[in-house]
Amino acid sequence: MNGEGPGRYEHRLFILNRYGTGEVFSMKVSAMRTTILDHRITKRQIWEKIKNITDFEAVVLDNCLYILGGYDNIGKEHLNRVICYNPELDSWDIRAPMLNSRSKFSAAAVQDTIVVSGGEKIPGKSTAAAEIYVPKTDTWLRTGMLPEPRHNHAAAVINGALYTSGGKCNDQPEDNIWIFDKLARVTWQDLDEDYPQYLNKPIYKHCMVTVKRRLYFIGGIRYKYYQDGRKECISLDTIQSFQPYVPLREVLDKTRPPPALPDEPKDRDGQPPSDDDDEERPLQADIISPWEFNEGILPMKHARHSAGAIALGHRIYVFGGSCLGTNDDIRHVEFYDTEKRSWHEAFTIKKGDLHNVVCLFLKIPVIPQSERAFELKVENAEKSNMLQPGKWIMW
Repeated sequence: MNGEGPGRYEHRLFILNRYGTGEVFSMKVSAMRTTILDHRITKRQIWEKIKNITDFEAVVLDNCLYILGGYDNIGKEHLNRVICYNPELDSWDIRAPMLNSRSKFSAAAVQDTIVVSGGEKIPGKSTAAAEIYVPKTDTWLRTGMLPEPRHNHAAAVINGALYTSGGKCNDQPEDNIWIFDKLARVTWQDLDEDYPQYLNKPIYKHCMVTVKRRLYFIGGIRYKYYQDGRKECISLDTIQSFQPYVPLREVLDKTRPPPALPDEPKDRDGQPPSDDDDEERPLQADIISPWEFNEGILPMKHARHSAGAIALGHRIYVFGGSCLGTNDDIRHVEFYDTEKRSWHEAFTIKKGDLHNVVCLFLKIPVIPQSERAFELKVENAEKSNMLQPGKWIMW
């Protein structure tokens, strides 16, 4: 989109500060959301709606932005509020509040709903409560309990199923992966017993991103324990990935024996086997490991937690976050190329606070609807002025 003329749209990547500053950064991306068009033109704004609110969640559903929960640093309380921004109308609305006040929770758009889970209801105390929001009716429903309380965990969606990982149970980091799939009537349970069910280390404040039916777990914090009983929190530069559903074709390609020689029998009918027969074979996902740990995957260039991560095509961009080693926010943006399996420096965001951020896409009218009538009025006046030289119009 070139943005010319009324009614045109542009796709923008938004980076929302969850540290209480209210800062929001945005940059244009391609219509297919595969490329950042020009990072040098990055808008920085202050949204009063999220100022002094920390550890909230932000979800986009049907091109509407929902801001959920968080902790009010002024009122010193956890929030259950839900506000919604509609770019088409350029307006904010108050929606039905969550059933539970919470911060440091996970939230994701699952089909036509929003599912939230876990978080803190009081400082330092995790909850296992989960609920689901239905925008069409503006209602919240309970949707079971997590197997254990969690906060500072992460979530992502593949094929309509929601996966949550890691987080903390009170003060202990965890390595779990749980699945929620309302269509399959699977409510917050461990993965299939045939799969390795755990991250390779307990982590929290990490990112989860989906690329081509594969989950990626990026950065975060882990505990390092010493023999004298001390423990140290360490920001991670690691990435690991997991494919919940291994395609049958991929399994067969890895396990099928070499093709028979021409003088060898193909099957009892003397014909080569049919590919259609392969599709009828039961899925043997345990033949190959769905995990891809750090072997062969280079670490990030900058260790970080509380970062924002988002997929643009086959690349995963990582923005902001913090490093416990320096207590500084990370201004270097880097991306992971999932095809080349390598990290690359992208650019630097020089201004603003990036300690704790979340990333999302929105399609924005270049000219908000509230201004389009005014624009048309100005255009008509300009045309009239051109036809009648010497006539001035003041608004």
